Amino acid sequence: MSFSQGTAQPDDRFNQTDPSIHSRLTVYDGLSVRFKPAPFGKRLLAYIVDLSIVSAIMYIPVLIFIFVAIAAAAFASSAHLGILGIIGLVILIIIAVLIFASIYHGYFIYFEYKRGQTFGKRIFSLKVVSLKGGRLTLGQCVLRDLIRYIDCSMIFPGLIAIIASERGQRLGDFAAQTLVTHYSTKELSREAQYMNIDEYHQLLETTHPTAMQEKEMKKFLGFAFAAFIIQTKIPSAKKIADVAAHIREHYFGSEPQGIDNTTIVRFYAEYCFRKTNKLSSTLNPKEIL
Repeated sequence: MSFSQGTAQPDDRFNQTDPSIHSRLTVYDGLSVRFKPAPFGKRLLAYIVDLSIVSAIMYIPVLIFIFVAIAAAAFASSAHLGILGIIGLVILIIIAVLIFASIYHGYFIYFEYKRGQTFGKRIFSLKVVSLKGGRLTLGQCVLRDLIRYIDCSMIFPGLIAIIASERGQRLGDFAAQTLVTHYSTKELSREAQYMNIDEYHQLLETTHPTAMQEKEMKKFLGFAFAAFIIQTKIPSAKKIADVAAHIREHYFGSEPQGIDNTTIVRFYAEYCFRKTNKLSSTLNPKEIL
């Protein structure tokens, strides 16, 4: 079945979402976290931890550079190389700077792209998420990392941006359209994304749903995410009815009585979302981070 959206004007039925949905950021293909901007203090502590890790990684390369630089200077002096010796030292310094910059930037870019968080952020329950409604892209990670020079070297613009912005974003976050969130796994395990949690569990007991194939499930979650969470593609009532009929026919073990089509689609979206993110009452952070 195709999950492409039909065209329709926004309908009040689709705006009747749990108000708490608008207080969290939901990413259907990866992670859902409460929309809780990271406290500045925790961001600072996480950055200090990360700098300590990067410094430890650089320790041996720095020692090697110092040894090579001293040896090269001694050789240049004894050989009376003059300007050639100076040029050689400059080239050596440039190479060293490139290596150290690669280690520094590579650390932040790699772990934020792969995991959404560095080791420092993981310790303080922080995670970088995209405001575009999907996984972080490599371009976003590179951009927010490079602008760190402005955020850190020009302290006031970066600090003012974090304090003044509603979401606590630094300049790099604004440019890359990202947000550093502070998540709570206990809250994640109790909350539903698409409907009331109690209603979800009630329907779960009465419908006995089964899961779609992975490829179809991803398409369906993309459809539901756009329709109910960010509401950028509002489906027509006919489209909702068709999707609900498809779900009833192929994925429900028993037919629920007196349940409208929108609720059916919301419920099954929540079911699929929890399947893909492995959310349960005993949530293990390692399963979603």
